[in-house]
Amino acid sequence: KNHAMSCPAEEEETSWTDAQIRWPEDPPNKRDDEDDDGGAAIDIFQDDPRETFSFRFPRPASVSSSPGEEGEIEIELKGYNEDSDQTWQSTGLTLWPASRNLCDYLQKHVDSLCGKRILELGAGLGLCGILVHHMTPKGTEVFVTDGDTDALRQLRENIRCNPNSDDCGTMSCSQLLWGESTSASFLQKHGSFDVIIAADIVYVKDIIQPLWDTVKLLLKPDGMFILAYRKREVPVSMEDVIPVGQECGFCHECADDGKDIHVFTMRKV
Repeated sequence: KNHAMSCPAEEEETSWTDAQIRWPEDPPNKRDDEDDDGGAAIDIFQDDPRETFSFRFPRPASVSSSPGEEGEIEIELKGYNEDSDQTWQSTGLTLWPASRNLCDYLQKHVDSLCGKRILELGAGLGLCGILVHHMTPKGTEVFVTDGDTDALRQLRENIRCNPNSDDCGTMSCSQLLWGESTSASFLQKHGSFDVIIAADIVYVKDIIQPLWDTVKLLLKPDGMFILAYRKREVPVSMEDVIPVGQECGFCHECADDGKDIHVFTMRKV
């Protein structure tokens, strides 16, 4: 057992899935193949919705590798495919493209993470947070969070299945529902952070203000918020996110400008 990794479920967690904010009333029908009575037709030949996502990253010089590791960080995540019913209910149960771009950015800037307190919002399956944990040395504290209880269950399993050596820092997993009151409680229990990271977390406008309330409260005055965003067919974009951040006292820079995926760094003014 790796004592540097802590991910027990907490008794006070709130049962919640992000379908509740994406579909505040009745969710739209996912499938077109409905029967005459309005119920979804059952496909007994449907493929297994579960999916395994495997990654290899070069191990930075900041972390010593054990014999047999061959200088690589290997991460294997269990989840569901993008079109599954499980992902339709809880979007954090699959891996979204911007998380890979965030990982690339974090690898290039790993020196700025070493020895810091790092918080991941909307961690989903946990790729970015687990990578940070594996590529930073002792003295680094990584907190991965999600609000969705289904995603948290899978996230905790992925953390347990990707242990690190004793040369790493610490890693913890907790529920964090965005907003002033919930973030104030989180702050009281866990403190503030040097770096906050997130990928593919913007999908409805209603989350923008609670997101910024959380970042403003939990980020240290000289800290940095790193957000990877992918343009998608949803009624919200960074043009909605950035002005609210400015109202909360943040300036921004597009650090990695891809074709459809962008990485933004944001700091308190």
